[in-house]
Amino acid sequence: NTIVADSTAGGNCAGTTPASITDLGGNLSYPSTDSTCPPGFTVADPVLGPLQDNGGPTETIALGPTSAAIDAGVSDGCPVRDQRGESRPQGGGCDIGAFEASGSSGPTTTTTTTTTTTIPPTTTTVPEPGGLLTIDGDAVSDGANANVTGTIACEAGLRYRIAIELSQAAATGSGMVAGKCTGSEQSFRARIHASTSAGFQDGTARVDATASVGQPGTRSFRTLSTTESVEIRIVTVPAS
Repeated sequence: NTIVADSTAGGNCAGTTPASITDLGGNLSYPSTDSTCPPGFTVADPVLGPLQDNGGPTETIALGPTSAAIDAGVSDGCPVRDQRGESRPQGGGCDIGAFEASGSSGPTTTTTTTTTTTIPPTTTTVPEPGGLLTIDGDAVSDGANANVTGTIACEAGLRYRIAIELSQAAATGSGMVAGKCTGSEQSFRARIHASTSAGFQDGTARVDATASVGQPGTRSFRTLSTTESVEIRIVTVPAS
């Protein structure tokens, strides 16, 4: 059960004569042009790999999958383990040589296949800018306070907050209005208190409004993608 192949020293069995070698079977010589071994040797390609770490305590030469040495050894005299410590035979018979090809033919390589599943994020859809937040053109004031009105559209189930800044030459003021979104356009009214005793007067004023939405019961609100900054007309009426 010995392989002799590709000798560079004058022949695979150089230094002997064929008659001086006792052939007990399971021996292989290669290439076919080498005639230094006994005629009982099998002449075929063992398909040898390089000398390397194929597992076990020492380096070995592995047999290729088409090697003529696989399962070609004789059972009489075949060791129960190969040079690496792998049990043999593992096929129809022992492999010729020190390497049992049907066993572990090298260091264990583990291939891990990872499957990535992309879960789309949950999003909250709100109307696009344009119909989202609108401030009416007029505000009614009693001087000290002004009522700013408008409409907002946001997704049903959310809550909205609208921060409003009202500015005029004689006075400014700010306020906030909050409510529950209905999913369609809805009206709101914010009461803005003047910052000076002069109060809000008849005439034009500037309104800057910013809307944000959030889930009920939380303090996390998301500012919507638009603000309404418009010039309106204030009409004063006597306080009732």
